[in-house]
Amino acid sequence: MSIGVTGATGRYERHAIDALIQRGVSPDDIVALGRNDAALADLTQLGVRTRQADYDDRAARGTAFTSVDKVLFVSGTDVGNRIYQHRNVVDAAAHAQVTLIAYTSAPRADTTALVVAADHKPTEAYIRESGVPYVFLRNSWYMANYTDMAGAYVEAGAVLGAANNGRVSAATHADYADAAAVVLTEDGHTGSVYELGGDQGVHHDRVRPGPVRGQRQDRRLHRSVHGPLRGGAARLRLSRRAGRGVRRR
Repeated sequence: MSIGVTGATGRYERHAIDALIQRGVSPDDIVALGRNDAALADLTQLGVRTRQADYDDRAARGTAFTSVDKVLFVSGTDVGNRIYQHRNVVDAAAHAQVTLIAYTSAPRADTTALVVAADHKPTEAYIRESGVPYVFLRNSWYMANYTDMAGAYVEAGAVLGAANNGRVSAATHADYADAAAVVLTEDGHTGSVYELGGDQGVHHDRVRPGPVRGQRQDRRLHRSVHGPLRGGAARLRLSRRAGRGVRRR
């Protein structure tokens, strides 16, 4: 059984490859796909096969899944262009006659009002219409969305968020990757939709950045949903690099 992992240069994807190997999948039965061959090179040292493939490149996608049985299809990050990209991936998987697509979606993708999750509903629908057996992994918030920004939060003295009184069910990349490895290596999951997240939902006011370099910081929370949130983000003057630390879903 050969398993393809798309976007294999990412953090979640690397955890998924590790989890598959830990569950007994031979490295040479894993095909890691990504845009950048150089960024995939270290995986060959594990014995993992690699292939260059871009979500935008329909021609490359036509051969990307050759001899692949199952696909961990990790949603793209180009919000606004993802529907087109995702259709390329689904079409390629259908053409290759893969036996399962495990797609990383968003919580309650069919009803959510979350702006960055809007592409997931039509992607799920397209996968269903393709006729390829599927599992939807509706991953909730990533813990790294907080930890990667901890320094900026402490500097600003605030954890910015738009959840108001809502709870956030966060988990680590490794936790979500373990779930993916389970559905890809066990029978009985086809057609399932899994709402995944941490064991408990947590209010944003429980998120507290600790002191940095021994300096005690005022740890406040801005829970406003619109204007004050945008203003607070501007005051943080987040670099492009810091912005990329937030995993958009």
